[in-house]
Amino acid sequence: MRIQYDCVGCGQAALLQQAADALTKAREAALAGESNEFTALDLRAALKHIGEITGAVWNDDILNAVFGKFCIGK
Repeated sequence: MRIQYDCVGCGQAALLQQAADALTKAREAALAGESNEFTALDLRAALKHIGEITGAVWNDDILNAVFGKFCIGK
């Protein structure tokens, strides 16, 4: 999915596009019935890109709490 941005800098636009691409991959993996691990990896990538824009810090404790319910690796 390509998104048109009118009010952001080039760096932010690239990060938003990377987040959108990661979300698209996560959606496609989920719809295809792929392992939740693949979906979670793409969701983490999207969060990372968004966090780079907002300045949010996503440490492993937060991500593990969010994605712990997926039972990855069990």
